[in-house]
Amino acid sequence: MSQEIQAVPGYAELIVATFSALKELGGSGKNNEINDKAAKLLDLSDSVLSIAHLNSSSLTEVNYRLAWARTLLKNYGAIENSARSVWSITPSFSNKDTVDGDYIEKIAETKRTKRKTARARNQEMNYQNCRWKNPVQKFRKKCVHGEKSFTKF
Repeated sequence: MSQEIQAVPGYAELIVATFSALKELGGSGKNNEINDKAAKLLDLSDSVLSIAHLNSSSLTEVNYRLAWARTLLKNYGAIENSARSVWSITPSFSNKDTVDGDYIEKIAETKRTKRKTARARNQEMNYQNCRWKNPVQKFRKKCVHGEKSFTKF
């Protein structure tokens, strides 16, 4: 990872900043308002704010991560997407001053790991449960499962 990217705050810090930004905006705001307020709260320099995301000409790394921070907060139930590019704090979190960014990030990582494990297990089970009725079906299954060598029938 380049030193430029390392200067960008992590997801846990951005989650807290995003929630705080929404609080300061009165409980709701548009993407650009939330991004600007979060950057101010984190006191990010112009050089950090201008780091491009993966050679993108239109998206910065900070804005990319702030978008994910909003998604993680939404999945946690702290905010909702009330209209296109408009976010608001949910009633159950309106009385909270802050959120635990590390905890929310850890929950998201746990869910992602479980999904990957389940997906891999399902693929393995599907592969093991293949039943070959005829050589053509065997050939098709090999193609579907990504085998590169084809056998003669």
